[in-house]
Amino acid sequence: MANFLHVMICYQDYKPNLQRDAIFDTSSSLNLMTAPFQIAFDSVFGEVRVRKSQQREVKISSLNGTVERIFIFASDKARLNGTERDDLIVYFRILIDGIDAETVDLLTTNSPVALTERQSVIEQAFGGEVPLHLSSYSRYPGHQAWISEVSPDEYTGTIACISAFYFYGWILALRIERNQLRQDITPQIRAGDKIVAQIIEQRMRLLNLDRYFLVGDRTTNSYLKEICTKLSERFRLGKRHRKMSERHAAFESHIDNTSTALQAQRTASLTNMVFVFTCLSVPFAAMQVLFGMSLDSSIYLKTAEMISNTKTYVVALAAFAVVGVLVLLLMLVARIHAHIVQKLRNLLPFSDRSSY
Repeated sequence: MANFLHVMICYQDYKPNLQRDAIFDTSSSLNLMTAPFQIAFDSVFGEVRVRKSQQREVKISSLNGTVERIFIFASDKARLNGTERDDLIVYFRILIDGIDAETVDLLTTNSPVALTERQSVIEQAFGGEVPLHLSSYSRYPGHQAWISEVSPDEYTGTIACISAFYFYGWILALRIERNQLRQDITPQIRAGDKIVAQIIEQRMRLLNLDRYFLVGDRTTNSYLKEICTKLSERFRLGKRHRKMSERHAAFESHIDNTSTALQAQRTASLTNMVFVFTCLSVPFAAMQVLFGMSLDSSIYLKTAEMISNTKTYVVALAAFAVVGVLVLLLMLVARIHAHIVQKLRNLLPFSDRSSY
């Protein structure tokens, strides 16, 4: 029984051969997909190129097969809110006869040996030539493979697009996980802006993974819908996103609490500084009053009249009343604000409450 081995490899450098690498029009291939999926696909990939194989016979893991064409899906830095770099997803499928259960594990495993074999298929397909000029900045590029039954020819381009799409979602999920491992959460006053910027960028990545790669409305075609579900579950995009989101929410809560603690430290330091300056200013103010007093002032000559005059008390009460009203207004505003914030926190899930 014949099967298709679908292979995807991620690279970061590509020099297309304009004479051989033709632009692939994805519009016809995505006709069977829903509008939300098409929007997501166009938001992720900017260009797709394809090259037909001149030498179709290839060998992988001691098995013979044939390669018809190789697709190159390009995503640049201008996409995904500028959080990613220039990426190339290379996709090809190999028609192989006689794949048993043991061979399935061998062909779909991820290892340096498997990567070498998969990359060798590209060279074999073009007679030893390396026409794609592909390279990777990492030692081992991300790569995956999955097996399916032989599908109708009209689904070839669509399955290529679906495979590259969900595979790239897996690549982005891996990057988020690794960035979370490298995330510095040490409380540092001077490094606060840098940490906040990293947290914001990670949140954008999680949102992009959710809105593009976890879109539920993908296709009404039952055959293609099954492939979408299979690849999404294979790469565990939903589970990865939930786990990473929970971890990121903990990071945000930690940063929020840290910022509050650091702000309290700064406020305490400022309060102490103001207290010291106030203590130092009192003697100077007293000296200024004493040395600037005039014994001929009416406050000394007509003290009894001032004390017995009701206007003195009216003016004093009015001054205290103005100050008291302002203080009460500030307290009322603070209480209303605290009440509103508490209401909002009660309306949100527990993991999202720290952002308020």
